[in-house]
Amino acid sequence: MLLTGRAARVEELVRIKTHDLENVNRHLNQEIVKRQKLQIEQSSRNRVLEQLAQGDSLENILQRIALDAEKQQEGMLCSILLLDADKHRLCNGASPNLPAFYTKAIEGIGIGEGIGSCGTAAFRKETVIVEDILSHLFGKAFVV
Repeated sequence: MLLTGRAARVEELVRIKTHDLENVNRHLNQEIVKRQKLQIEQSSRNRVLEQLAQGDSLENILQRIALDAEKQQEGMLCSILLLDADKHRLCNGASPNLPAFYTKAIEGIGIGEGIGSCGTAAFRKETVIVEDILSHLFGKAFVV
């Protein structure tokens, strides 16, 4: 067989097919993760809609949204800040797992460029994404 090259050809075909199957498995695993995230999002929406229909308090609804958001990414902490009536300061709406010192530090902060990620987002009226508030420039004033 070695003289005809058939064994080498069979080994090459097995290697190619193994590689193809690994790619298919990787793709399937990615699709499974996407589906799981979509299911979590849908469950969260349904719970919030149930709370709204039952007349639950804003505090409880925001708490549920924050907790469900934290489930989306391991290690993520979520807070929801609300703009005060004068639209100049932020107050805590929900922050179920943020450290108390941080929640206290951001309570009542003004909005403006560079005033924390939330104050900046409220000022810009656009999404501001900060991967790590403890190390980002916007968060330096709030780190103890």
